[in-house]
This record gives sequence, structure tokens and C-alpha cells, in this order.
Amino acid sequence: MATSQQLHPVDLLHPQEQQPLATFLRPRGQPRPVRVRRVWASNLDLEFSIIAQVLPRFPMVSFDTEFPRCTLLPQKPHYLLSADERYAFLKANVERSKLTQLGLTLFDADGNLPGGVGEAFIWEFNFCDFDVCRDKFDYNSDGIDFGMLFLKGIDPGRFAACCHSAGLVRHCPCCSTTADWIAFGSVYDFGYLVKASSLDQLLPETLNEFLLQVAYLFGNFMDVKNLMSHCDGLSGGLEKVARTLAITREVGGAHEAGSDSLLTTRVFLEMKRLFFTNEADMAPYGNVIWGL
Repeated sequence: MATSQQLHPVDLLHPQEQQPLATFLRPRGQPRPVRVRRVWASNLDLEFSIIAQVLPRFPMVSFDTEFPRCTLLPQKPHYLLSADERYAFLKANVERSKLTQLGLTLFDADGNLPGGVGEAFIWEFNFCDFDVCRDKFDYNSDGIDFGMLFLKGIDPGRFAACCHSAGLVRHCPCCSTTADWIAFGSVYDFGYLVKASSLDQLLPETLNEFLLQVAYLFGNFMDVKNLMSHCDGLSGGLEKVARTLAITREVGGAHEAGSDSLLTTRVFLEMKRLFFTNEADMAPYGNVIWGL
């Protein structure tokens, strides 16, 4: 029977997780252990209701995607490809393969994360599209249970709709997203999210159309790998850069989407502290996708 009382999303958490919303919003002065909130189809709406409420306080969003390895590779080195050729391989690989996981870390300008009593939260979303019996790709599971993904995972289109409604991405021309997006080597990360937002699950035909779609959906973003190319002494992938900066993982391991999104956050903030005086110094390197 309907009731006039409205349950707050926090009230729907497991009893040991039930805390006042202020607890989720309040940054802490001391570092806290980080817990990965694992999201499936069954708890997607609940988790996005929490994200929507903490996003205004933690408007920076670092993300990482996991997916089967690329199966279409160019016959010449990447640096010899034109931008249009690079996009053609991106489009072909993204349309042929499936997103398996996506990690999200929400944070503020000081690196604070949302959380509860004694811990901070990040999110890891698990998707249902990949079918090991049907999709024949060269992939390294990295401990991922593909059977569980197929049975209990999230439909990417539903995930995209939740991103729109939560304010993570723009959903109409007159709206704006409140989030600033951060990624490391973001070409495939944005590729899979643009695909999920598309009704036909296809990427735009041309590179220019793709870039316009990224700008429309995500607004401002920073590709940390592009930013890194302007920082003396930094090179390589996420793990190598983190080691160079003496940053260790706080939770999980390599190629776990939630863990990688948090490591990207920490690397970005440390690069900002070491190499840039203020936001204006970083601005010229924003909104550029490394690898295109």
C-alpha cells in the first residue's frame, strides 16, 4: 500500500550501512579505508540515487573501463596512423566487443571521497553484455566471473540512462553536467560510454562527430595520460606513473575497474600538486583524448 513517507536512499542500505546523509557527504580530515561498492542490475537504482545526492559535493569523477582486448590491430605503428585511421580502429573494436566493468571514483578538489563511518566509497559497475559462449575475443579475465556478469550484470543502456538522470552526463542541449571527468588513456573509456549512450549501440561515423558527442555528453574532462606528456620525468602506463610518484593502491588490484579509477584519481591529484600551480595552468591540456 502506498504511503506518504518517502524513504531516503540511505535508508535502503543494509542495516550496518544505514547512516545519515551528512555522513556520506562529509569529507574527513584523515585518510580512511576505501570500500568498493559493487553494483549489479539488482542494486543499480539504489547506488545511483546515492551518487546523485553526493555528486554536488564531490563533482569530480574519475573512471576506468574494463573490456576484452582489441582484436583488430593496425598493420603499422600507432604513431604512423592518421587521426581518422585511429578512430576507425577504435570504432571497429568498440562495436565488436563488450564493456564488462566500469569503475567510478567521485572526489572533490582536495581529494576527499564520499563515504560512511570509518570508510570511503568508490563504485564498480558490472555489465551483462559479454557472453563467453557467443563472443569470441582474445581476453584476459583478470579474475572476472563472466558467468556472473551475464546472469546478474547491468544492461549498458540502462546504465547510460542512470548517468543521465543522476547528472553525470548531459541529457539535453539546454542542460549541463555538474561533473568534471578524469581518465587515464581515455580513448576506449569514452568509446564504450558513447556506445552505451547510443540507441543503436554504434559509434558515430567520423572522428569529428565522435568528439562532438564526447563534448556534448561529458563537458569538461582531463585525460591524465595527455596531461602526463607535459610533465617532466613521467612516462608509461598507470602503474608505472603511480610508482614514479610513490603512490600505492588503496584497494583492489590492476585491471579492476574500481581500483584503477581510484588510482587514476590519486595520480591526477599528485601530478596537479607537483607540476601545476593552479587550475588555469592545466586548462590548455584539458578536453584532449590521448591516442586520437
